[in-house]
Amino acid sequence: MKSSFTTRNELTPNQQIHMTLVEGPFSALEGKWLFDSLDEVACRVSLAVEFAFSRRLIEKTMAPVFTHICGI
Repeated sequence: MKSSFTTRNELTPNQQIHMTLVEGPFSALEGKWLFDSLDEVACRVSLAVEFAFSRRLIEKTMAPVFTHICGI
């Protein structure tokens, strides 16, 4: 099974990248890449994402993979 999606990404410099779904196999997709400063030259990067697939079959096959990739 092959699938792709497109997101719109908005940068808040030195803080986060907010992403929202443009098109793809989701009924909903929203997330944030968060950048937490550790010191002058380093930061911790984390991903918070929520999603729902548009079709039950896709949800059954892709949700476990997408959940694993996102680390949620």
